[in-house]
Amino acid sequence: MNIVEIENVLPQKYLDTILGMVRTDLIWEYWDSTSYSDRQDIGLWDKQMVSVFVNSDINYRYPDYSKYSYFFPLTYILEEKFGLDVVGVMRLKINRTFTCPTNQEPKAWHADHPNHNCKTVLIYLNDSDGGTVVSDVQVADPQIVITDEEMRGVNSVRTEFKQNKAVLFDSNLAHYGELPKHHKCREVMNIVLECR
Repeated sequence: MNIVEIENVLPQKYLDTILGMVRTDLIWEYWDSTSYSDRQDIGLWDKQMVSVFVNSDINYRYPDYSKYSYFFPLTYILEEKFGLDVVGVMRLKINRTFTCPTNQEPKAWHADHPNHNCKTVLIYLNDSDGGTVVSDVQVADPQIVITDEEMRGVNSVRTEFKQNKAVLFDSNLAHYGELPKHHKCREVMNIVLECR
């Protein structure tokens, strides 16, 4: 399992522009899951659901292309920072999840894309205690349901959630986002890149 973390991935002025849009200009919609699981055309189907607000302006399914100009430079920044050769952007969305004060948080294990050439990049937009847990389990079939029971005992790594930190890993690895317990919310930009 190869996970790469880079702090201060975006120039501050660019991050401020994105945060301004995220917090004032973008339209949010409520979904019952954070993965492709609820989208028949791509990805996993989870029975374990996590409520999330997803930005519908830049979401791959209902894009408002007038907003893309703000996010297009990300490709070049990520190529340079991570040494990637990007062929295309498979998905770009922003998730906002809210506090879960108990330890009964559901673990919505999922993979972002079954293609082994795809990389997931998470860019944390705020400081939060809701990290991301990435396992070494590769998901080849997008219809597989991944339960927490099946994931017990597997090797996994937890990444700390810090504003302007980027985390890169193979998109076919099972992972989940933790809900914050002490912070108001968790805001993360989730990008799936097809790479050479």
